Amino acid sequence: MLKAADAGNVDAMCLVANGYMPSALVDSEKSIEYFTKSAKAGGLCGMLALSNIGSGPILTSSFQDTNGDRNWSEKLKRIAKKNAAQDDITAIKMMAFIEGARGSEIGFCKWMDKAANLGDADAMKQLSAAIRDGCGWYLIPGSRDKAVRHWTEQAANHGNPRAMEQMAVYAYEKNNYEEMLHWYDKAIDTGNENSLALVSSLLMDYKTLGDFRLPKKYHDKVKAYALNYILVTQLPK
Repeated sequence: MLKAADAGNVDAMCLVANGYMPSALVDSEKSIEYFTKSAKAGGLCGMLALSNIGSGPILTSSFQDTNGDRNWSEKLKRIAKKNAAQDDITAIKMMAFIEGARGSEIGFCKWMDKAANLGDADAMKQLSAAIRDGCGWYLIPGSRDKAVRHWTEQAANHGNPRAMEQMAVYAYEKNNYEEMLHWYDKAIDTGNENSLALVSSLLMDYKTLGDFRLPKKYHDKVKAYALNYILVTQLPK
């Protein structure tokens, strides 16, 4: 990642900068250095970190004050809006974030809807959650739930593992365990850590999952162990 950042990749710069932060509330010289590099190279993530829009990756005013340029917020808005008009997904989602930080639910939903319709799986999942929480007007009974289900399924079909997990829940509510396990298998195939842990727990009938249980014939402790092994070999102790 450092090689990618030093080669000029603005997203890598932000990932490296976040890696150099001891916590979300504390910056460091290295995090400042790489966020600033990203911002100066046109990276929206870097500009966001240096801005005072919403909370951002950095919550301390001292971070903004040490950069010698307090106009990052305006630059971010201007460039994000310009790039969003050209259907740049990153810029569109940044506009959604900016509108949400301003307290505009309508603005957030408008931009996230645009990103979702351009095929971004994360935007689809965020849009489904926003609709569930009250975004948009759905006057016909059941139409809001239908819209939430539609965008969740679209997100799942476009590779979002959390949406796949939600599709599994929908199947579970219909007692369709084969479909449920089908969606969980797709989530596992993405390598998502949460999916690996959840499915492993389900297959071994782990008691802490409460009422969310599989019938005994679907239990598979061998597969559960295998998933756990994959999980623990990918994570720190």
